[in-house]
Amino acid sequence: MLGRAGAAPAGPARRRRRLHRRHDPAAAGAAWRARAARGLPRRRQRRHRRRLPVLPIPGCLGAAAPGRRGENPRDTVLRRAGWRGRGLCQARAVHRFRRAGGRRAVKIASLAGLAPDDIHPCFLDAFSDYLVPAQPSLPQLAAMLRRRGWIPELSAGAWLDGRLAGFWLCAAPEIDGEREGYCIAAGVSPAARRRRALTDMAGLVGRLLAAHGIRRQRLEVIDGNQRARDAYASLGFEPLRKLDCYQLQAPVQAACRWPVTIHTAHDPARWPAPDALAYPPAVPNRRESLLRADPPLRWLSVDRDGQTLGSLLMSPDGEVAELQVSPPCRRQGIASQLLQAAQSLSVCGRLGFNNVDSRDLPLLSLLLRHQAVYRLSQWEMTLSAPR
Repeated sequence: MLGRAGAAPAGPARRRRRLHRRHDPAAAGAAWRARAARGLPRRRQRRHRRRLPVLPIPGCLGAAAPGRRGENPRDTVLRRAGWRGRGLCQARAVHRFRRAGGRRAVKIASLAGLAPDDIHPCFLDAFSDYLVPAQPSLPQLAAMLRRRGWIPELSAGAWLDGRLAGFWLCAAPEIDGEREGYCIAAGVSPAARRRRALTDMAGLVGRLLAAHGIRRQRLEVIDGNQRARDAYASLGFEPLRKLDCYQLQAPVQAACRWPVTIHTAHDPARWPAPDALAYPPAVPNRRESLLRADPPLRWLSVDRDGQTLGSLLMSPDGEVAELQVSPPCRRQGIASQLLQAAQSLSVCGRLGFNNVDSRDLPLLSLLLRHQAVYRLSQWEMTLSAPR
């Protein structure tokens, strides 16, 4: 059967194009038809908001596929998911929120007005899973902070849900005629990590130091803690030197006999100047730190004709803070005689040597000759702010 002139034969009835019910009066509900019968405008429909999909994040939910050259892998994933412009910025914010665990960010502020007992619980939590877990008692922590010269006004803390969850404990010793900011310890509790707490605390400490005219910073980090080293390197710290730690427990055999004087009175004014040291001591072993030690250090010396040939400073628990021998009197058994006398004063004859410069070959050969055991190494790192 033919239709209109020139028209093709009529086929099956063409199916009417199906519209969304918002645009199709025939598919509208009773409420809409009632409003149309009364001549009322149709109620404005709310626009559908695009829901943010769960996209993989590098290092969190999965690895992103390779993207454009020089493009952030996170942006590659978002771009391939169809995000553009303002939506891309919104998706980035969502991912930052998810990477932080979906919880509130930490609050960064100065530690002014806080005492060691306020820091102690967070200190134990922050160092509980470290390569060398540090779990000092409250008196031990207070003594360490006092010896290092902790300044709460120049230190920063991170609070999460009203509780201290991170700290950057800072001192300001004078080194080579210039005050420096020394990081005694820095750590973040496991529950508050991956929230930029360390970066934000470092930024606040830098501003506090700059307000006092201090532009140089220094810290130590354990050699095996690569994650911490990378974190400090990202803040601008550069490695300066390597410091080794040893423990001496085997009985020291001295080949020569030298009279050792064990001074009972605490008289730092009589201590010899640290001029015979081959390399500058680390901040915990500098004289201003040793003078603040509590309990006071013991002093042992080898004297002849009113001159001090060798000197050793040690803590009651066996930490050798300083060992020096006059250069003309070296390789004559004076250092070994001092170590032998120090072992008699230490508990179980155990002596500890911390922060030994790895370039100090004479001291290292002395320790190894007496069967000292290597414990660990630290990197001393420095940061200089632009003038």
